[in-house]
Amino acid sequence: MRKIKQKNKFFKQNGGLLLKQQLSSHEANVEHTKLFDSKDLEKATDHFNMNRILGHGGQSTVYKGLLADEKIVVMKKSRVIDEGKLQEFINEVVILSQINHKNVVKLIGCCLETGVLLLVYEQIPNGTLFQYVNGQIEEFLRTWDMRLRIVTEVVGAFFYLHSAASSPIYHRDIKFTSILLDEKYRAKVADFGTLRSITIDQTHLTTLMHGTFGYLDPEYFQSSPFIEKSDVYSFGVVLAELLTGKKEEIIAVANLAKRCLDLNGKKRPTMKEVAIELETIQVLQKAPNFEQNCEELEYV
Repeated sequence: MRKIKQKNKFFKQNGGLLLKQQLSSHEANVEHTKLFDSKDLEKATDHFNMNRILGHGGQSTVYKGLLADEKIVVMKKSRVIDEGKLQEFINEVVILSQINHKNVVKLIGCCLETGVLLLVYEQIPNGTLFQYVNGQIEEFLRTWDMRLRIVTEVVGAFFYLHSAASSPIYHRDIKFTSILLDEKYRAKVADFGTLRSITIDQTHLTTLMHGTFGYLDPEYFQSSPFIEKSDVYSFGVVLAELLTGKKEEIIAVANLAKRCLDLNGKKRPTMKEVAIELETIQVLQKAPNFEQNCEELEYV
């Protein structure tokens, strides 16, 4: 009885009633987002056994779990709760629950019945893009065709987040470790810093993380507001780091990366324009006169 009362206390304290209301509201229109029982998640992780730890973030520990239906999931367990940010956390859970894109990691649900917040995501089995590009896993990304397909999938996800999601979302920490590969080596964008807060009154939702040095938009770094083109800059860094092949299409991608990295944000392309150009490069790379097409793409 005491444990039940404690669970109910934490649920209310962590904003569970408000989250339930928002998830069931017409505005949220969220389906399949689950509020997990703490016992189920404890069982799934063998009581958060150290052997189940996959890694550590700035404010969370990541565990591998096995649910009762045999589904493998990933759980992020926060280390602390800022009570003043609960409403923002709830709002972000609702927003991320509405994301439905094949190249974005799916938030399955959360648990608010413990002293810390728990988020449950689908498991993506084949590691991060960082592990492949830096040789930690010696397979798969040796061909330029594979690399081009992955970055095209990634930019499609960001275009969706920027313009096709229910409310525009900026990632703010695009880098190789934020891009995962599933069982078919399809790209999945992850790491939205959900355990950090967002500003509810913003028209464009952004997670309040600082990003990673080297990937940060110089304009944003110099105290300018974070905008869509700031994500474009970070994606440009990813493109530049992938330029290790020898085919002619690298010239076209290099030109695109150069434009993404323009120090003047207004001159950078949008994610939509980046997506269109990468898809065009994929088509043109099979053409016999691709080298000539690359030269033309520089002036698009």
